[in-house]
Amino acid sequence: MKTSLSVDKLEALPPKLIAISILFPIESSFLVAGLRLNITRILLLLFTPSIILRLFKKNSNGQYRFVLSDALVLLTGCWMIFAPAVVDGFGPALNHAGPTALEFCIPYYCMRAFLSRHGQATSFATLLCRAVAIVGLLAVLDPLSQRWIIRDTVGNLFGHLYFRPDYVADSYRLGILRATSTFDHPIILGFVSGVALLLAAALPMRRKRVIMFCCAVGAFAALSSAPLQAIILGFALLLYNRMFEQLQFRWLILICIGAMIVSATFVVSNSPIGFIISHLIYDPESGYYRLWTWYSVIDAVSVSPWYGLGFNTIVDETDINHSIDALWLVIAVFCGVPGAVLVALSMFGAVSLRSSGPKVVLTPVESKLGTTLGILIFLTFFISFTVDLLGASWLLISLIMGLRATIGELGHLSYQAVSGVPKLGKDQLTRVSQHSPRDATG
Repeated sequence: MKTSLSVDKLEALPPKLIAISILFPIESSFLVAGLRLNITRILLLLFTPSIILRLFKKNSNGQYRFVLSDALVLLTGCWMIFAPAVVDGFGPALNHAGPTALEFCIPYYCMRAFLSRHGQATSFATLLCRAVAIVGLLAVLDPLSQRWIIRDTVGNLFGHLYFRPDYVADSYRLGILRATSTFDHPIILGFVSGVALLLAAALPMRRKRVIMFCCAVGAFAALSSAPLQAIILGFALLLYNRMFEQLQFRWLILICIGAMIVSATFVVSNSPIGFIISHLIYDPESGYYRLWTWYSVIDAVSVSPWYGLGFNTIVDETDINHSIDALWLVIAVFCGVPGAVLVALSMFGAVSLRSSGPKVVLTPVESKLGTTLGILIFLTFFISFTVDLLGASWLLISLIMGLRATIGELGHLSYQAVSGVPKLGKDQLTRVSQHSPRDATG
């Protein structure tokens, strides 16, 4: 039994190392042959051969079940390099888009390769929540010291500082310095803290309230409206799922209701987007700037919708030589509209296999985790219309997708294929989960 537990923990180690590494400040990176490397990118490059071998082994052992995102993520990574290569050439495209494609694809396939047993997914999610809680609590040091103290300290150690509040626009809200903790931007801190907060709320774990409090501190210290709105909407969706858990088509019903509300809003109001901007964000001026950005970027991308504008073609006459605060627009600029569509399809492709239902063999905790991850994917898709998710948040998107795809896979494999023991029914699997070590279920 102890040997089996040790094997489980060893197998799940690469995804956990990647998850921890994304919390390190960007100031801890360094240049190698003109390429910026940090701990995460080094780990991704080191784990890539093992990931490929593990995926082949997993398939040959009958432990693999195809998830739609498995193909879409690879296609998206290829397009991210191919599209700008058409515009700028292969060399510049590989230099600029290569790291982005690497950080989107490899974390996803790392989750798919190394998390292959029941209990590993919940253990990973618990570790992520605990790690983010520490980072979230440290975020209070920024507004108290009136500087990004952790990043300044690390930057001094490594000999370079990337950003200072005085040189970064929109560093203050309500007269308070927006915290970044160890991340590149306050929005990233808010996004990562919000993800961990919703996961901690849905899963059983030791010191749950303390972890939730620390994650909430990080989310609020960022003073960013988009992550806070996502957190509120996330809790509402978790509550909805709990209230109507026995209703089979609850999510389809909710989607239909949401579509009708959005349609009615556009019919009744002359400027529904303007109303949202005026009432649901900290700074309406920032909101209108985002709206103007959408119009100007759409106009610029319409010149080359298939391949985008590349990385060296943003000139003054395109009217977008400035910060673009929307993930979908950023991808469309550099990789064309197909790139943005492929990223969105990859997200929703990760939930193509159900995590609950009569024929899904998962523990109750795993089913709940699968539902929560599906909600997080939707929230990520939603807030990406108003914020650009880069750095740690871009990596976290990939990890969330891979974790959700893995849970869907486990639910549609027999217990025998996953653990090597005689096939168990759902009731028996629940009892096994209840008697498993605490760490396996958070």
